[in-house]
Amino acid sequence: MTQNIANHDFIVLIDFSGSMATIDSGQKLSRIDRVKESVLGLVSELAAVDEDGIEIITFGSESILLTSGVKNAEVLNSVFSRRVAGGTPTAEALAKAFEVAGKSDKPDFIVVFTDGEPNNRQAVKDVLIKQANSQNADGDLTVLFIQVGNDTAAGAFLDELDDALIGAKFDIVDKKTQAEADAYPTLAALIADAIDG
Repeated sequence: MTQNIANHDFIVLIDFSGSMATIDSGQKLSRIDRVKESVLGLVSELAAVDEDGIEIITFGSESILLTSGVKNAEVLNSVFSRRVAGGTPTAEALAKAFEVAGKSDKPDFIVVFTDGEPNNRQAVKDVLIKQANSQNADGDLTVLFIQVGNDTAAGAFLDELDDALIGAKFDIVDKKTQAEADAYPTLAALIADAIDG
């Protein structure tokens, strides 16, 4: 498993839209705080195998911010000091991630933590289809959406990206709910499973 992960470069996208402040029924923490817990664990695991650190892109309101080479909790805490607000520019964040991808000859793995509802659904589809159709092979780049929260309409949209992205040459999208992701012993185990799958 470690070998599989070591063979990839990682980009993590984190939704900082206003709805990420929601505390879902049965939860003690807000959506963004739950993501922070997950990402802290992920960074420590990935930093052990990815010597140049991981790229983190936060998106919310109108701003998309890139923090490169993240390897420790200190840098991550500064990323999470950002305030959640505004809408969800998912398409623009993905476009930024695709620009950043390809920095080495390793395949890229993009993890997107979002509660699901983007500003523009069609724009998200378009940017994913464009990326899929630009790839030489299915495994060159993979996007894993982890849905935070329980918005059923948003979940249905992410399912559509996973299973019914019409016009894409390759199926580059996978989707898990946070509950499904939490069932794995670590996020790295989930990612390894997605790579193998």
